[in-house]
Amino acid sequence: MTAKGTTKKTKDKQKTFHNEYPFEYMKKVLTFVRAINKPENKAHNKVILNAAFRHANDCVYPNYCSKKALAVAKAKDINLQQMTWATQTAHDKERKIFHLEHCYTVYDLVERVLETNDDIESILHDNITAWVLKAENALLDSAANPAKQSFRKQRVKYGGWKKCYK
Repeated sequence: MTAKGTTKKTKDKQKTFHNEYPFEYMKKVLTFVRAINKPENKAHNKVILNAAFRHANDCVYPNYCSKKALAVAKAKDINLQQMTWATQTAHDKERKIFHLEHCYTVYDLVERVLETNDDIESILHDNITAWVLKAENALLDSAANPAKQSFRKQRVKYGGWKKCYK
């Protein structure tokens, strides 16, 4: 992690993305949306970006997990490093145990694309996810209002998240 909390671009990209396609695709989507970003397009652009960030996570291995999620996974012989949202039901049939949480809210990522000049790659590298338990997610949801402030500080405080892999 760098000082600002973004992942290092070259090393983590190979570890995080299954292949380069989703990363390159997302770069094109974000670049396109930013190019057409005008006040009259804002609501539509938010819908596009929200879906793009969420669906990109189907092709991305989660970076982190809570200590409690890791303990439950070890007890059930589940490798959180290899479990994506798309493959979760093989281990957690009704999605009642684990929740795939964004370390930076999708709302925050979308706002960064539309409202800042932040580098596209740094925004993509902040599309980081973590496995947490459903109970932990309930605590996070009650800790802040995502429309008013970022969950990031509360996530660090409550999650105790660490890398899923070495």
